[in-house]
Amino acid sequence: LTLEANKTSTINPAPLEVGVGQVVKTYDGTVSAAATALKLSGVLYNNDALAGGVFTFSDPNASDNKTVGVSGVRVRDRNDGNNTANYAITYTPNFTSQIKRAPLNVTVNQVVKTYDGTDAISGFPVTIKDRIFGGDSLVSGVASFADRNAGDNKTVTVKGMRVIDGITRSESSNYDLTVV
Repeated sequence: LTLEANKTSTINPAPLEVGVGQVVKTYDGTVSAAATALKLSGVLYNNDALAGGVFTFSDPNASDNKTVGVSGVRVRDRNDGNNTANYAITYTPNFTSQIKRAPLNVTVNQVVKTYDGTDAISGFPVTIKDRIFGGDSLVSGVASFADRNAGDNKTVTVKGMRVIDGITRSESSNYDLTVV
């Protein structure tokens, strides 16, 4: 009796759904997300484990309930070999992630002017104590002294200072702006 080997049989890749948990970061002008891949459904066999991956927010702007996508996850075996071809990986994004507003502290430096009958300040120096990201820019607003009279140790008030988004050129809500 001679048996011929069956050469038409198939081992299909095992289904594996991979996702990502909630990611929270502070605004940095990028869509990058630091995360770890999670097995949502399916079975990892023979001590296989998830490795790597690319995790990205849907956009770089600060807000709640943001989407973080996942791709490029590999499956490695216990010898750090690549076992990815043994799995049919599908990816599920996370919809509850968050980008928090970045702190932006600005100090109005000493202002000196000659009495001109007004409390208005034309141009004033500031020190930005935190980073402004992604081509965003600070618009100085309007500054004035507490009163129009000559004197020392005057209080300067700034109104309308804001950050302009480097992409949309509109006012940015990605910062918690504090003027000191």
